[in-house]
Amino acid sequence: MILFYDGECPTCHFFVRFILRFDRKKKLVFAPLQGQTAEKIKSHNPDVFKADSVVWAEGSEVLIRSKAVFRILRYLGGFWLIFLIFQLLPGFITDGIYNFVARNRYRWFGKYESCILPDSIHSDRFLG
Repeated sequence: MILFYDGECPTCHFFVRFILRFDRKKKLVFAPLQGQTAEKIKSHNPDVFKADSVVWAEGSEVLIRSKAVFRILRYLGGFWLIFLIFQLLPGFITDGIYNFVARNRYRWFGKYESCILPDSIHSDRFLG
């Protein structure tokens, strides 16, 4: 399981740190969309990686936008499962909310010049 995220986005970095904090399984690995790992997978899924979205990749399954977020919540389990109630909403609504935040995230929170490196405790869970 790989979670691809925008390595230049403070919101995405916050989200990755959030997942690391609550990830009891410690099986999920992370890779920036601007990295080598993403480049290798883009050739098989070019349309998916054109989307301005977090990307969940597990085997041949690739999920983006709200579907990826719901999969992350399911992966985290526990208390976070309560938020899966929002899956009852139509995808155009949940993806619409996701797209609104994605479109405005740089304006609201800024942008990093380059991908921030993970701390040494979690460095083994990050791919280039």
